[in-house]
Amino acid sequence: MSGRYSLHHLPQHWQDCAADSCPAFLPRWNIAPNQQVLLLRQHGCAVQLLPALWGFTPAWSKDFSRVITHARTETLAEQRFFADALARQRGVLPATGFYEWRGQAQTRKQPYWLSRKGELLYMAALWEPYAVVGQEYLSAALLTVQAAYLRRPLLLAETELAEWMDPATPMERIQALLNGGGLALQERKVSTLVNDPQQDGSECIRPI
Repeated sequence: MSGRYSLHHLPQHWQDCAADSCPAFLPRWNIAPNQQVLLLRQHGCAVQLLPALWGFTPAWSKDFSRVITHARTETLAEQRFFADALARQRGVLPATGFYEWRGQAQTRKQPYWLSRKGELLYMAALWEPYAVVGQEYLSAALLTVQAAYLRRPLLLAETELAEWMDPATPMERIQALLNGGGLALQERKVSTLVNDPQQDGSECIRPI
């Protein structure tokens, strides 16, 4: 499962899309579930950058300790829980790379950092608004695909973003994007420092 990712560079054209509620961009190397993330979504005719909780929280939920951080693309269309979001609330979590852990369960697993050299990754997500004391916030679930015995984020090409985020895109086309072949990635072993979600610096992606 891809439970961590980094976003230590965000192109200026995406920063220019930030909503008023969006904090100034700060580089991060070890983003974990249940933390605040940056979400791209369509807002009217434009793309908007907003803060969101990485943990899908339905508007009717009263228990914010029980959220869904990941959703499998293979079964997404069958889950009523995500039906409204899949139909109209599709977004993207930009990333410079993501981590995955490999190895036998009985030994300490080795973390790897996967990226595309010089290119941003666009991880498909679903978002949902929820209210706390009259204030509306956004939450998000990361979509994952099978990759050998692991699961990885569903990665979209930049040319696919407009269709993915547009609520008017026919569901047949959305399903085709869900079944996409993925993108070629480069990988490297990194320090086990990343195992600790409190560690958040460039040393997390330093090769070993």
